[in-house]
Amino acid sequence: MKSHLTRNIFAGFLGLAYVTSLHAADRAVLASNTFGERLFNELSQGSPAGNIIFSPFSISTALAMLAGGASGKTAAQFYQTFGVRSSPVEFQTGFGKLSKQLSVPGFESANRIWVDQRFSILPGYGQFTRKHYGAEAEKLNFQKEAEASRLAINNWVEDRTRNRIKDLFKPGDITPTTRLVLANAVYFKALWEKAFKQQKTEKADFKMMNAKKSKTVLVPMMQQQSVFEYLETPKFQAIALPYKDGGLTALVLLPREASQKAMLALQKELRPAKLEELLNSRLSPTEVKVFLPRFTFSLTSDLNPLLAKMGIVDAFRPGKADFSKISGNKDLSVSKAVHKAFIEVNEEGTEAAAATGMSMGITSMPTEEAVVFRADHPFLFLVIDRNSGTVLFAARVMNPAEH
Repeated sequence: MKSHLTRNIFAGFLGLAYVTSLHAADRAVLASNTFGERLFNELSQGSPAGNIIFSPFSISTALAMLAGGASGKTAAQFYQTFGVRSSPVEFQTGFGKLSKQLSVPGFESANRIWVDQRFSILPGYGQFTRKHYGAEAEKLNFQKEAEASRLAINNWVEDRTRNRIKDLFKPGDITPTTRLVLANAVYFKALWEKAFKQQKTEKADFKMMNAKKSKTVLVPMMQQQSVFEYLETPKFQAIALPYKDGGLTALVLLPREASQKAMLALQKELRPAKLEELLNSRLSPTEVKVFLPRFTFSLTSDLNPLLAKMGIVDAFRPGKADFSKISGNKDLSVSKAVHKAFIEVNEEGTEAAAATGMSMGITSMPTEEAVVFRADHPFLFLVIDRNSGTVLFAARVMNPAEH
């Protein structure tokens, strides 16, 4: 029996995008948002009472790059997970346009590929990553200097994210059998169009919830009164807080009550069709007195079981995975996929970053009196590009005091 050497590829990605809506890109936006909504539900089931933060666009971009190197059933599972009905070529063209058209103040994006000195990728795959993602290849000696290579890649990610995403790859993640690392790094920091005044921030109770009981924590509660796009229904309130100069908006969704049932029902509003309807036709200018807690937290998510549950199965199976468009062989499989994300919301604005690492084995009417939007219990916080509808970051804030 022949011994099978499993080669490793690693991919680290961070994603945030400001996009001009184009026909091909529209389908990529739908695929990314659909994937994000499904992943949000999986993360929520795994952590019913915990804070959640991730970048749907980041992970979607990472998977799209990998899908471009896949063939056969492996490729089909990627595209089926995205809900892609168009051709893979059109899908990749759309994501390529989304990746290239990043132009928003305070936002930076960069892509890179690292290849082992003794390993060659197919010219077609190198052309694909350069054409659609602007990713140039750099040689590293994974076989003899795996740890030094890991540190070099982590330093690149840290530098591109202003040190917000550290240690994307842990010791032992990159080994002498690693052959390829793909990375996309992003950093976003934007000011509110209407800033909160720090002197108005006061300590206030925030009602937490879990499966057994509810309790309160003391948090710094920001506040202001102004005209914002707003919606209230019997089940939830929604408010859009725009950022300066760029078309990006924070959408805050607040259930009427602090309960698991209410939060699960609210998460259904993240379905792409409902989210698009909310953004485009249901919000209306309203005088609102806003109470929003300051919060800062990060989250590391193991994507292996989540992606497998969502339908990307063969990519993780040595001997089953087919990434022959990368190397010309079928000896590569995903051994580990991890995502790291960070978010900070304060009186001035929002700062956010995200990273995904993949180790591959070888309607409301305005009123005269201001309505009150008081986020004093768990809520959803989304950063969205209004021009394309792309969900760039998605957070569930269960405990603003938890870092």
